[in-house]
Amino acid sequence: MRDKLEQLRLDVIATAPWLLREMFALHFEPDFNLHSWQQELIAKVLEKTEVTTPAINLYFKDRALCPLCGDSPESEPDGFAVPTGLARHLEGYGHQRECRVMMAAREYIRVHHFEKYPEKYPYTQYMD
Repeated sequence: MRDKLEQLRLDVIATAPWLLREMFALHFEPDFNLHSWQQELIAKVLEKTEVTTPAINLYFKDRALCPLCGDSPESEPDGFAVPTGLARHLEGYGHQRECRVMMAAREYIRVHHFEKYPEKYPYTQYMD
């Protein structure tokens, strides 16, 4: 079952654009920080995101679909407000539905870093 979950995560990651795959192909060092990696990736995604629906006034922000998963909020088919709404989607913060590609990448990395450096997680019991 665990192998199937890992393969599913890799399949989801493989659907992502080159940016995620490039950042995903890093070497895990003992001092690797998953949160910092995620924040760096979010910043790069926001930097590369192309606005699909420009703001029409001060209250209606620029919008874009998620460049990793192609998703948009249920209530706004034009995409997420850029940058805040998209950043929240990528991070899974607030009431935004989390990007499934980002979630798969983060969980894959978390599991493999734990397996490679279990001493970094003395109070954590591994659970998939």
